[in-house]
Amino acid sequence: MSVTTAPNVDDFARANHLDGLSSPSLVAILEHQTGFTVEKARRFLRFQERFDRELLGHPVIRHNDFTAWFRQGQQDTEQIRAFIVQFSVFSNMFLVAQLWKTINADSLEGMRASKEILANEIGVVFRPTGGARPAGGDEGGANDPELVAWEGSVDGGTFRFRAAHFEWLLQIAGCLGLGFKDVGKRRHGL
Repeated sequence: MSVTTAPNVDDFARANHLDGLSSPSLVAILEHQTGFTVEKARRFLRFQERFDRELLGHPVIRHNDFTAWFRQGQQDTEQIRAFIVQFSVFSNMFLVAQLWKTINADSLEGMRASKEILANEIGVVFRPTGGARPAGGDEGGANDPELVAWEGSVDGGTFRFRAAHFEWLLQIAGCLGLGFKDVGKRRHGL
């Protein structure tokens, strides 16, 4: 009687030109889990190589004058106001991009992951998956567990207008004398 053993994931990766893929992904391919194939892994690794070369190697990432300046923390009120306005446009346009990502997902799992992000952005609070919520520090504020959670799932979560990321940004904008009409619209973007 012969005993068949599962191939070593490192040997499998080398034999299939999948060096750089995570061990959990390699195991999923070896176990023939839905959505995990050698060809899909190779496409991912080609994408990762292109991503590293074209995006992470881009000068705006590697030598960004704006982020270096911003990190110094010497901005005046007008510069912060301008930043908040521009970020508010990104925040609202992110909703559109995330919806497109959801619509174009290549699997149910991918669609659900995209929906998690979209739902949280619009105000569905993450519910903890393994325990109670952390105690809040300021009812109705930034640490209110009814409005803020950093992990868990939106599945079964509660929608709250005030938990939407744009509404948080609008609160900050208000502290700088900006109102709803001053932020978030494409026309405000530079």
